[in-house]
Amino acid sequence: MSLITTTFTSIKSEENGGCFYINNPLLKNFNIADVDFKQVTASLNGGGFYISDISGQVSIVSNSGTHFLQEFSAAKQGSFLYSTAPAFQLSIRNYLIQCLTAYNSANVQSALSSGTSTMAGAFYIENALVGVTSINNEYRYC
Repeated sequence: MSLITTTFTSIKSEENGGCFYINNPLLKNFNIADVDFKQVTASLNGGGFYISDISGQVSIVSNSGTHFLQEFSAAKQGSFLYSTAPAFQLSIRNYLIQCLTAYNSANVQSALSSGTSTMAGAFYIENALVGVTSINNEYRYC
């Protein structure tokens, strides 16, 4: 499956996976090229992607210009991506990954002090045998 030169803006899921909910062991690869994501959210897990089963790689690549994953959130885990699939691999290359529009030092200090937080990390990956490859990306305000 492939997505090329597309923009996803202001998308919200009331449960898991703001843009995509993937639960298909027959899906081998999901290729995303020159796609922008802005303001994608989920009320539970995986603001952009929720992946419970896949037999291959999700590849997010910018081949031309600046493309972004921007302003994404989930109430629990994986603000952008949540996966528990064992045969899952993630590859991200040449992207600007910006969770919030600005850094809020007070919120971060409060979360660190209390040892708990309602803020989810950008990626939550559990059980993956292969892992994550991140090349030439810029991470901001995550």
